[in-house]
Amino acid sequence: MTHSDMVPEGSNVVDYWSAKVTEQYCLHQLFEHRVAEHPDLPAVTCNGKTLSYSHLNGLANQVARRILQHPVTPDFLVAVSIERSLEMMVALLGVMKAGCAYVPLDPDYPQERIDYMLQDSGASLVICQSHLQDGLAADGRTLLVVDLNDKMALTCPQMSNGETDNIAA
Repeated sequence: MTHSDMVPEGSNVVDYWSAKVTEQYCLHQLFEHRVAEHPDLPAVTCNGKTLSYSHLNGLANQVARRILQHPVTPDFLVAVSIERSLEMMVALLGVMKAGCAYVPLDPDYPQERIDYMLQDSGASLVICQSHLQDGLAADGRTLLVVDLNDKMALTCPQMSNGETDNIAA
């Protein structure tokens, strides 16, 4: 171990190394390194269902490709209205891989609050689950519907302004 690898005296080890790593990589890049190292290990488990690193990465890449079909700029915001689930992890990672930021919309919020957050953020793309899409496509917003089937593949019927883009695996 060289002197430069040692943590400065009085520093927190986790904070020190976290700062060193995140100076060089974004979260989705760190995730991809993990995918390369351990593709078959469980990455996320929710409600008794598990996705491996490689499977989660592949699904998130599908979402990112769909997002990139829109005129995406560095300050592009994507609203995400998804219950806590594997779909949420797929959507959030996909947003990051597309180079965008997300606006979290809790599906339990009153519709008036969701409408205000969408209007205030200016998000023109909303990722949601099929059972949560009512009321989200107003004002010309595009919906990207993300659902996982029993085989843990993305399923969904189509995308548009005021329309729905359902991802098919």
